[in-house]
Amino acid sequence: MNAQPPSNRLRHILKTIYTFTIGLPLFLLVDVLVLAFSVLTLFQARDRTMRWLVGPGAWLILRVMGIRIECVGRERLPEQPVVMIGNHLSSYDIFAVCSLGLRRTRYFLSTYTYRVLPLTVIALCTRTIYIHGQEHPEKRIQCFRRAERTLRESGDSVFLTPEGMRVTTGQVGHFNRGSFHLAVALQRPIVPFLIEIPPAINPGLGVVSRSGTVRITIQEPIDTSQWSLETLPEHIHEVRELYRLWLGETN
Repeated sequence: MNAQPPSNRLRHILKTIYTFTIGLPLFLLVDVLVLAFSVLTLFQARDRTMRWLVGPGAWLILRVMGIRIECVGRERLPEQPVVMIGNHLSSYDIFAVCSLGLRRTRYFLSTYTYRVLPLTVIALCTRTIYIHGQEHPEKRIQCFRRAERTLRESGDSVFLTPEGMRVTTGQVGHFNRGSFHLAVALQRPIVPFLIEIPPAINPGLGVVSRSGTVRITIQEPIDTSQWSLETLPEHIHEVRELYRLWLGETN
């Protein structure tokens, strides 16, 4: 493997310094504002917290990092509650989706992110739904059952990633059944979000990237009213094939 040219290494070092001296303090500022607003509203203004603070904060953090968000197809989002899904390419995905300021939307996060304290504070303030890893199947089932009850009672939409983890190969990963099972149980349409990050700016599992544009395309809703748990594997395969088609996978 060829070593990076000195100019590229220097650029990466400078961007890393910039990320942790500018981006991190901004993240912490958003964190403090979210916590303060949540306390003042007795944690009863979750949707406003997301749209007034978390969304603009995520957008600003990305802009400071040199990342622009381009969203296409917002008019395709129904007025009714839906299950929104998206491919998971990088650490920036959650920031990119939150920056859209989606109304009455809950988010799933992995319990692995507990160690990112600023993110955990925001997640707890906005009642984000935490999900255990695949190595804890029983805990995952309980989580989805609680999520189903919460979403049914609240009438909120939800966003989650069927891949479950960041897939940095540029290809579509394995789709878990949780999000699709949730859509069938709630009898809600699925709205696919296609997230596209040019390889040159994709930080993958890291947080440091070059400047560029992340494109989010909101696709047409998928009717799940005729789906059943028996036919779920077939439908999961069909949706995954749509993502492969959109991303230009041929093999």
